[in-house]
Amino acid sequence: MPATKEKEIPTMLFSRFKVGITETEKSQITSSFEFMLTHKNERVRRIARDIAIYAYYSTYDTSIASSFFDLVPYDYRCQYDNAIRDGLRAYRQG
Repeated sequence: MPATKEKEIPTMLFSRFKVGITETEKSQITSSFEFMLTHKNERVRRIARDIAIYAYYSTYDTSIASSFFDLVPYDYRCQYDNAIRDGLRAYRQG
């Protein structure tokens, strides 16, 4: 759920199984992630990044019930993909 008050941090609720999640709920969670990733408080941003990294390394973008990397905002998901691509490219080049 998005924040409703100025100093309130949005609540991110993940169901163990995302069965039946509506597009509106998915959009709200993604919006909350975006809010946290760009929050003025570094601690909030760090927690959001840690959650995104956990989602990336635990299930990536697989379509299993416990995966939630698809809820991370697209721009941030791309950063992880680009970092892996660049790392592989550097590894291949020697």
